[in-house]
Amino acid sequence: MKKIKSILKFLFLALAFYSCSDNAKNPDPTPILSIKWDKISSGKNHTIATKIDGTLWSWGNNKIGQLGDGGYTNKIIPTQIGTLNEWKLVSAGGSFSCAIKNNGTLWEWGSNSEGQLGDGTVINKNIPTQVGTASNWELVSTGSNFIVAIKTDGTLWAWGDNTLGQLGNGTLVSSNIPIQIGTASNWNSISAKGSFVLATKIDGTLWSWGYNNNYTLGSGNNIDINVPTKVGYENSWLIISAGYNHSLAIKKDGTLWAWGNNMIGQLGLSTLYYEASPKQVGISTNWKDISASNDFSFAIKTDGTLWAWGRNVGGQLGDGTVINKKYLIKIGLDSDWKLITNGSLFGIATKIDGTLWSWGLNSNGELGDNTLIDKNVPTLISN
Repeated sequence: MKKIKSILKFLFLALAFYSCSDNAKNPDPTPILSIKWDKISSGKNHTIATKIDGTLWSWGNNKIGQLGDGGYTNKIIPTQIGTLNEWKLVSAGGSFSCAIKNNGTLWEWGSNSEGQLGDGTVINKNIPTQVGTASNWELVSTGSNFIVAIKTDGTLWAWGDNTLGQLGNGTLVSSNIPIQIGTASNWNSISAKGSFVLATKIDGTLWSWGYNNNYTLGSGNNIDINVPTKVGYENSWLIISAGYNHSLAIKKDGTLWAWGNNMIGQLGLSTLYYEASPKQVGISTNWKDISASNDFSFAIKTDGTLWAWGRNVGGQLGDGTVINKKYLIKIGLDSDWKLITNGSLFGIATKIDGTLWSWGLNSNGELGDNTLIDKNVPTLISN
């Protein structure tokens, strides 16, 4: 009997060792998959994101249901919205959010005070609610209380608040359902923030409309415009980012351009003067991603380095200080940054390895790091 027990004990230990060794050599891919983040977008004080498995996540302020989890409690860690794994694109507005599924349908939730949820009402929603029945939405971008979107046929649409002409339909009348802007079918990209919009067409031309008191439209003056209006005569614009009172863009040659309000150095020109038209920032020709927000800016170069400038009262520049910068500064030594977004006073970014990082103001849990403590350097958001 003792011999049999010894043999069984030996077999048990051998099996346990084999199992551990096998797992070490062939780890379960699920945990690895779960930490890889894909798309990110920050609103005023909250963030919406997708993982590469198509799941939808949110965190931060939730007072109006902008996190879409069915409640109104702030979240200080990324929290999954539902169980679906078919989300492909997200955009966070002031206090609302939207996302596009793989099947081309558009969904929204959060504040609906100006009809920005596009469902024909002005009733807030705390869970994702489909916008109409169309299944050909391709791109979407959110302002403070309005949305602009592009369908797969290249047409342009907008809805929500229009008191400053941000819907681009030639009126100042708001709409709680999507309305087509003009008849053009060659729109390529859009970026909304605050109460204005930047857009590009397939031919590389740059267009803008909406609120222009801060020269954000790049039109050479500060007059509001309620229809899409071409900016200059060039056809080399590639990437655009609208901030609350300034604008950023990258041309096809990799150069960086900025215009609008510059009182805190958010244009990165080493000055504090407004710019009414696009002006080149520095001489580098290797910029690949940009994000403009509330008086500060981020950008990533093709070498994977991260740069920031402008307002820094909450440590949102990530340079370890709370000192404003009117020139571009490199954040840390890492060279594996992939995507960048920013909220009112914080930044969120992903790295090439799929990890998620945050820094800046954290009073609503917008950093997602399980604390309410501000950070002035990029901090890993644990999964």
